[in-house]
Amino acid sequence: MKRRLLTLLLAGAAAAGSILALLGCRIEPVPSGDASGEVTALSIVSNAMDYGDCYSFRLRNTGEEILFSCSEDDGSGRVEFEDMPMPPAFMEQFTRLLMDTQLDLITADKAGKKKPSAPDKTSWTVSVTWKTGAERTMYEKPPEEAAVRSFFSKAARAYGIPEDEAGALTYLYISASASWIEGSFSFDIHEKKGGYLFSAYFTEVLYAEEGNWEEHTVELNDAALSDAQMEAIRQAVRESGLYDSLASNAARWISPKYDEAEIPMDATTYHISAGWERQSFSDSGWGDPHYEPLLSVLKETARTLES
Repeated sequence: MKRRLLTLLLAGAAAAGSILALLGCRIEPVPSGDASGEVTALSIVSNAMDYGDCYSFRLRNTGEEILFSCSEDDGSGRVEFEDMPMPPAFMEQFTRLLMDTQLDLITADKAGKKKPSAPDKTSWTVSVTWKTGAERTMYEKPPEEAAVRSFFSKAARAYGIPEDEAGALTYLYISASASWIEGSFSFDIHEKKGGYLFSAYFTEVLYAEEGNWEEHTVELNDAALSDAQMEAIRQAVRESGLYDSLASNAARWISPKYDEAEIPMDATTYHISAGWERQSFSDSGWGDPHYEPLLSVLKETARTLES
């Protein structure tokens, strides 16, 4: 009798599940696994009435490589790609994002069934996977949504075009202001009428015997660069790692919760703008923008044109 009753109950449950499936009702699985520790995958999808406000980002750490997918429009055009390999620096910034926003912990805490939403309302789906194998999905606006979107959007544009696909360097501006005389300089290269013009300003300290020294300032204003000189500068840009450094800086996570660190009084401040045929970057900050051999080549080119 008990075996027959158990059989009837199981059959009834199966029938009820079939009826719910036919009615379009989805039975949510019970979450399993420890939702803590290292995050190995994250996806954020936003759906809105305006297609320009729709976006999706997906990040996966396979253990061998970091893969990033994007479909987003920041107002300058939609960027779309699938599983693009990313450098370790990107994962470091992503880890900072998780620490500041606690996006993974909030997703684990608020994971649940999808709530009905009005057709004219923006909806979000956030899914997180941990190294433990646990997966959680929440259907709410992610914390610090604007900053999170901005981070992934900038990363997509910074890393979306590798240096070998960006084309030739077309302009370059580097300036630094320091408390010591040789630490301040400026270099500017821009295109004009099919050629390139070079402006430079820096001071060198020339030492002589018995500790004597004198200053020499090199100053150029729109001096014409030869093709060979321009190619030497482009080669120095490649060797200095400027492209990857600017891409990494462009994709920094900037926490909306904390103010920028106060700049020390004796710090060197700098500004860099660089453009290639298909990419451009701009970066400002403090520290030593010591891009070698680029700075040495720029100074040597200026000395040659001055003489």
